[in-house]
Amino acid sequence: MFNLERSIAEWRQSMLAANIELQAMDELESHLREAIQKNIQAGLDTSTAFQTAAADVGVPTKIAKEFQKIPSIRPGQILAWGAWLLFIISFSLPALKAPDWNGYRCAKTILPWHIDFSGTIPEFFQCLPLIFHYTFFNIANLFLFIAPFLLHWLAADEWLLKRFSRWTMAVTVGMVAFIPASKWIYGMNDLGGWQIGFYAWQISFVLFYLAVRMHLKKFSSPGSRPQFA
Repeated sequence: MFNLERSIAEWRQSMLAANIELQAMDELESHLREAIQKNIQAGLDTSTAFQTAAADVGVPTKIAKEFQKIPSIRPGQILAWGAWLLFIISFSLPALKAPDWNGYRCAKTILPWHIDFSGTIPEFFQCLPLIFHYTFFNIANLFLFIAPFLLHWLAADEWLLKRFSRWTMAVTVGMVAFIPASKWIYGMNDLGGWQIGFYAWQISFVLFYLAVRMHLKKFSSPGSRPQFA
C-alpha cells in the first residue's frame, strides 16, 4: 500500500542530498503538499497525486542549481560569525583591572604548560577546583574557536545539530556560571574586577548558542505539517 508520508520523507531526503538549503527545502515541501492536495481533490489517487506533484516541483539537481544562483545569508549564520568575531576581539580587550591583563594574557596564563603543578599531594588536591576551572576554559575557548566551522558542516543534519546544540548549551551555562564560581575558587567578591573584555568573552558564547538555536528552527516539526489519510 502506498505510504504518502514516507514518500514525502524520501523526496525530502533526495532534495537535501542535492544540497538544497533547509529553509528553501521547507518551502518546496509546502508547495509539494499543496499540489498533492489539489491533485487528490481533482480525483487522482494518492500515489498518482504525489508523483504528479513531485514532477511539477522538478528534479533535485536542477532545483539545486537554481537555488545556487541565489545568494543566501541566513540570520543564524550572521549571528554565529558575529559571536565568533566578538570572541576573537575579546582577547585584545582589557579583562581585569590589573594593568596589561587583556583577554589574551588571561587565556595564556591558564594554558596547561603555564601552570605550576609542583608541590605536595595535599596541595595538589587543594588546587583541583582551580585545575578543573582552567581545563574547562581551555576546552571552551577551543570549542568556540572552531564552532562556526562545525556549525556550517552540521547545519544540514537535524540529529547532529541537536546534539551540537546541547554541547553548546553546556559550555554557555559554564560561562554564565563563571562569576559565582570565581567567588569560591578565586575569592573574587568584587564583580567590578572584571572589565569589558571578560564580558565580551562571556556574551560571545551566549550569542553563539542563540545562533545554533536559530539554525534548529529551520527544521519543521512533523506536527506542523498537514497530514493526509
